[in-house]
Amino acid sequence: MIHKIKNSIEEIVWRTVFLYKNWKKGTFIHASFRGNSKMLFDENIFNVGENVFIGKGAWLSLGAGAKLRIGDNTHINDGFVVACNLSVEIGKSVLIADRVFIGDSNHGYEEIDKPIMEQEMSKAEAVRIEDDAWIGINVCILEGVTIGRHSVIGAGAVVIESVPPYSVATGNPARVVKQYNFRTSVWENKSIL
Repeated sequence: MIHKIKNSIEEIVWRTVFLYKNWKKGTFIHASFRGNSKMLFDENIFNVGENVFIGKGAWLSLGAGAKLRIGDNTHINDGFVVACNLSVEIGKSVLIADRVFIGDSNHGYEEIDKPIMEQEMSKAEAVRIEDDAWIGINVCILEGVTIGRHSVIGAGAVVIESVPPYSVATGNPARVVKQYNFRTSVWENKSIL
């Protein structure tokens, strides 16, 4: 019982220091986040820029050796979940809506005689969201994906392949439906087959 109380007090102290440290640089992370506060305090593991907002209910799950980077002026709404075992990088001025999941690895399932929960994770592949992107509500971004600069991912999309810069992608699986043409200065529809 005393051990549990000690751990709870230690978690509260780490969480308070973590939140204060980020508040000093104009960053707000809602106190209801889940994750190991001691790990999040280590800037080699979790590095968050200035003027970042992370809404309530965020779950920041970081494995051993993971690196999570969030750039300046990024706004992440409620219910954000990141599962990072290698590297997740979110650029500057990124807008992320409610209930977005980003994962750089996934649960193994190949062994049919073993519960999925007990199987090894798949090989982690870095995820990168470049500057000025907009990620819609209920989006899943999976391992190995790069979302290009100034791209938009539509609500409910499941992104399993990289999206080029200046593109709009929607659907499950996500497909590019528009791209900006710099010659004509127009967003052009892409045919989907």
